[in-house]
Parts: sequence; structure tokens; C-alpha cells
Amino acid sequence: MATAAEEYLKKSHLLTYFKDAIAQLLEHREHNPKIIPQRFLLDYFTSVQQGNQSLHREYDYVTATPSNRRSLVKLFYQSFEPIGRRGDLLNIKEYHALLCLLCPDFPLELVQKTARIILTEDVMDCLVSFPDFLYAFQVQFVYEDFLKLCLEVYSGLLATVLRANSSQPTVVVVPTLTMSNSQRNETDALLGHQVSPDNVDARVFLSLLRDRLAVCGSHPSTDVLESVLGHRERVSYYEFITLVVKSSEVNAQLGVLPSRDALFGSSSSSAGVSKDADS
Repeated sequence: MATAAEEYLKKSHLLTYFKDAIAQLLEHREHNPKIIPQRFLLDYFTSVQQGNQSLHREYDYVTATPSNRRSLVKLFYQSFEPIGRRGDLLNIKEYHALLCLLCPDFPLELVQKTARIILTEDVMDCLVSFPDFLYAFQVQFVYEDFLKLCLEVYSGLLATVLRANSSQPTVVVVPTLTMSNSQRNETDALLGHQVSPDNVDARVFLSLLRDRLAVCGSHPSTDVLESVLGHRERVSYYEFITLVVKSSEVNAQLGVLPSRDALFGSSSSSAGVSKDADS
């Protein structure tokens, strides 16, 4: 059983930062033998504490911890907020180029996945506003493992329901003009309960998802997910993810970006990595 100290080290990712700090120090000393180790390490961990550690770092480092992921989102917002303020519209390749200015080997695939949340299809040349891209990117990047789990649970549930439905005898009901009102109501009810290939029962989906959150990395709390779904009876995968992206509660829990209403306020004071960002 893990001790309290081991749990703290795992949650804070301190060992990841210590290893990287030493590796960075040794690399810099090759080019500058006069570097002062104490000063270098102080600057390194100050950047981590301030949420700036992901600037100009490789993708493997940027995705190594939840805090690093949040750091890149924060840097993206602070660096390119003027684009949104001017109301400029960019395509997916242009947003990818901006991300590569912060993380040189950032993969195009993740930017395409972000666009799919907004557009629900792959349209490389379609223009997207900065706020729409920013909030969708935040969820796609910080909650990447959570979104993979959502898709896995959703696909499994949908496949199970469709298999069960296909094994039942097919009932064909053709409404006619001679039907009474009560017969028409029964027919509407029957047709309304047919399984749709485009959505699943929202409560069953949430229940299955909740059971597997323990194996997932960063994710919204179950209370927030309940709030996101509200009173919806059925939901599709992309509808659910869109609700997560637009949720002010999810945004507040992430603790990186200001609310949409305050997006173009003071970027330096509005955005910051929350102290419990790794939860």
C-alpha cells in the first residue's frame, strides 16, 4: 500500500520535474560551464510554479504532467489573445502553426481533433473563431485521456444497445388515416422508443463513465458531469463533449482560462494555473 509520501510524489509529479531539471542543467552546462546550478534550479522550479514551464519545450515534456498541459493552454491564450480580440478567423493549419511556435513538434492530429469538436467533421480550410478554438482545445488537450475514455464508453454502450435491438423481432407499424387518436398515440410512443444509432441513454452513459473515472487522468468531477448533462434523456458523443467545452463549471474547475465573458479582459491577471491543477 502506498504511503502518504509516495501518493504526494505521484500526484505532484515531482520526480518528473526533478529528472527533467537535472537533464536540462547538464545540457545547459555543456554550452555554458559557468552556469550556477542553484540559480538554474531556482529559475526552473519558479517557471513551474508560475505555469510557464511548457514554453518552447518538446511535446513529450508538455504532455508529461497535467500541469504542463495546462501551462501550454495558458501560454497559448496569453500569447495569441490579440487574435481573438481583433475577431480574426483562422483555419486549422493556422492554429497548428501558432501552437508550433510554443511547442515545435506539436502534432497536427490533436488540432484536427479539436476542430472536430467544433465542426463535428474534418474541414481543414474552415475558419474558426479564437474563443471557439481556445475552449475546445483546452478540453481536448488537458482532458485528452478523459475524452478517449468517453468515446470508449460511448462506443461500447452504443454497440451493446444496437446488438440487443437487432436481436429482437422487428416491428413495423405504418400509421394510417383510419387510426383512432389512441392508436396514433400508441404508434408514436412505439416509434419514439426505437433505438437511435446517433445517441444513447444519458444516465446509463454517465453511470458507466463514472465507474471508470478512477483509471483516468485529469477529468471533471462527477458533480460537474451531472450538471453538464442536466435533464437530458439522450446524448451523442459530440453533443456531450460540446456541453463539456461550453460548461462554465468545467472551465472553472480547470482553472486556466477566464470565463468567456472575461476572455478579452486582462490576460495577464485572468489566466493562471490553479494550485490544485493536477487533480
